[in-house]
Amino acid sequence: MKRNLICCFGLAILIGGGTTLGTTIVIASEEPDTCSYNPINGNYIENGIEYSFGSWEHARLCAMDGRLPEIVMNRLGALGVKSIREEAERLKITNKEVANLRKNKGMKTQVTSDRGSLVK
Repeated sequence: MKRNLICCFGLAILIGGGTTLGTTIVIASEEPDTCSYNPINGNYIENGIEYSFGSWEHARLCAMDGRLPEIVMNRLGALGVKSIREEAERLKITNKEVANLRKNKGMKTQVTSDRGSLVK
């Protein structure tokens, strides 16, 4: 019983770590200022395959980096409970603020930590 419990916890940690690493790799390999979204229709592009939507986590990291396209911001938080809609509104504001900072300072890239906070 204990062995099964330990294996389950270990598997959960591996999956969580792999997901975090995968998200970081995907965001690091994107073209600048697109954040893996098609700026015309807002579809998410990964490994050459176009999807209707990206993940909430990916959109959140892109917004924290100031690179979320306008079309994606418009639909961010359209669905979900009140707390999700409120977070979406905060992310929209953050995206605009960071994008303006990047534009004013001429910054090419900005790195975000795994917690979503900006790192200089």
